Amino acid sequence: MSESDWQAIFDDPMGFDPDELREFLAADMMDVPVDPVFREELRKRLWDMVRKRYGGDG
Repeated sequence: MSESDWQAIFDDPMGFDPDELREFLAADMMDVPVDPVFREELRKRLWDMVRKRYGGDG
């Protein structure tokens, strides 16, 4: 997902397909190990998005 896709979600939080969200959230119920490298990269990207949106270092 590109940064512009994320920005569109922030600008219009209801601008998503509820079925797609349901499918995404259903993955939380699966017992699948998470790749630690992926988890760390995701954490960094999300934190960067929060910092860009709200400023500061936390």
